[in-house]
Amino acid sequence: PANAATITDATQDITLTLDEAGDCRLSLLDDSYDLASDDVDCTGDGTTSISCTTSHLGASGAKTVYIACQDTAGNKDTNATNDALSYTLNLIFNDVANGNWNDGATWGYTSPGVEGTDFPGVSNPAVIDSHTVTLTANQSVDDITISGGTLAQVAKNLTVGGDVTITSGSITRTSGTFAGGTLTADGTGLTLSGNTFPGAVTVTYPNIYLNGSTYNGTTIITKTGSGNDSSNGGNVFGSTTTIANSGTGYLLLAYYAGDTYNGDVTFTNTGSSLIYANYVGTIAFNGNVIVNSTSGVGIYFNGGTSTIASNKTISVGGTGFSAGGLKLSGVKYNNTSDLALELTG
Repeated sequence: PANAATITDATQDITLTLDEAGDCRLSLLDDSYDLASDDVDCTGDGTTSISCTTSHLGASGAKTVYIACQDTAGNKDTNATNDALSYTLNLIFNDVANGNWNDGATWGYTSPGVEGTDFPGVSNPAVIDSHTVTLTANQSVDDITISGGTLAQVAKNLTVGGDVTITSGSITRTSGTFAGGTLTADGTGLTLSGNTFPGAVTVTYPNIYLNGSTYNGTTIITKTGSGNDSSNGGNVFGSTTTIANSGTGYLLLAYYAGDTYNGDVTFTNTGSSLIYANYVGTIAFNGNVIVNSTSGVGIYFNGGTSTIASNKTISVGGTGFSAGGLKLSGVKYNNTSDLALELTG
């Protein structure tokens, strides 16, 4: 990388071209060529093309490495003539092997290692894309992306300070909610796309996008933010489901494809906007549908087709429907006895 670059890996390959043949050494200290002998001996001796690989640069922050060389005549750099290269390290951890989250070997660094230096800590983004990473203790991370690997949790908690993006791969668990622990997050966007969750999922997030995942356990999803969120749809909810909006932006479901609810589902709006329970999709409600709205615009079945299964009802829940409207466009039910609605707003 060029001088003053931002880097994301704690070990860096640095290449340089000399103006005459020589050999070089790299140090993390401001050393002369002779004093750098205990550090990194670069390759390319006797040529003008030199390559050096740094040792571990440590935690994120400002970093400086020093390169000192000698020519074929034996002229050597002092600490006054060496080259100093400055970088900003924003360390991103990417899995390189199956292993525990808190083991540096899982991420290609020292085992067992130090949090924030060898395995992800509260200020570090992490990417799991090709291996199984097991959470055996409570951990914190900045952003996390799961895009091909597996996050396996054993009843431990993962606190996410940034964004959660799950585009493929899987999450497995032995107990608890959201992969065996409680996922708490205060970032801006959570995307759940093309995943299967075998157990319970509890997510509270400012902006939420539900795009084609399967939820086999009890599911509680709460939007809290100001942005307007449109989910593609194509989700299957296998058990009791609660979808809530306490934010100032709308939560729109089934924008392109329909969802399937195989258990009872409750839609609750307590924010200043609304929930679109169905926008344009074909939705199967195979359990009871419960609606609550105590603030804002209400709950809209805006279009598409929403079919309530035989002997199932659509009703107002325990917190009531005292604000906003209930729009039932495209809702199909067997007879009016399937409706148990008392709107007081």
